[in-house]
Amino acid sequence: MDRLEPVDSRQYIVPFRIASREEAPGDFVQAGLPEFHHGLFLPRSDPAFFARSPYPPRVLLLTDSALVIVPHPSHPAAAVQMELSAIGSLETGNMLLLGWIEIGGGGARNKVEYNTRCPEPIDDFLRELRRSIFLPTGEAPPQAVHFGDSFDDIKFSRAGDGELDQGDNVALTFLSLPRRRMKKYWLISKEVWQPGDFLIGTDRRFIWITDRYNGRYERYGRVIRSLRRGDIQAVSFRREENGAVLGIRCDAHEWTIAVDGELETAAAEFADAASAMLQGTT
Repeated sequence: MDRLEPVDSRQYIVPFRIASREEAPGDFVQAGLPEFHHGLFLPRSDPAFFARSPYPPRVLLLTDSALVIVPHPSHPAAAVQMELSAIGSLETGNMLLLGWIEIGGGGARNKVEYNTRCPEPIDDFLRELRRSIFLPTGEAPPQAVHFGDSFDDIKFSRAGDGELDQGDNVALTFLSLPRRRMKKYWLISKEVWQPGDFLIGTDRRFIWITDRYNGRYERYGRVIRSLRRGDIQAVSFRREENGAVLGIRCDAHEWTIAVDGELETAAAEFADAASAMLQGTT
């Protein structure tokens, strides 16, 4: 029987899990891969102008101490290694077929884009990545939380349920649902949507789920950000020139969430409860 030649992974079109080197694409294995316990293959993007792909195939690997991002051997970019202990923030998002993972830590941020047509292997890898970054505090036994129909927005309730992992003990939440408003421009009235925001404070991390992207409401998309609890320096409610905001600050940056007037009391209570939790007085 003729020996089959390895297929160039630039021809692969779907992501898949990698449990060992034997399951990794041959061209990546030949280039050299470290020992790992969870892996993910992400195909290159669909060709754009002049049949070029904006990003190459990549392999993401979780070792005992690091996240390693390896581009296809034909690509000039070098592999990136981020120590898990240094990673403090994680952002995931999808807008229709555009998906991305952005990891921050040690003063660096690395963004990996992908096509969302086959999300299951990516979701599984992200679950393992979150478990490796946001470690349990041991303050309380793990408990199951299900938002389900607790509020009238299926996108936010499903996103909340899907984002929480075993070991995430929910301590507090703040919810501002998307709202439709009519604005008048001269003699013409136009429908305008205000994006929604869902904040979740757990014993491991703070989570911000929003359908705001580039400052605008996105009906068919969402962004989920997480900050490691130990890295958060302050949670505040304040009134600024353009309105009230909730702020969640760490060394690298600050989340700033706009707050409607009718939700100011709830936002202030969230900030007070979060500050008490961070100071260990709850």
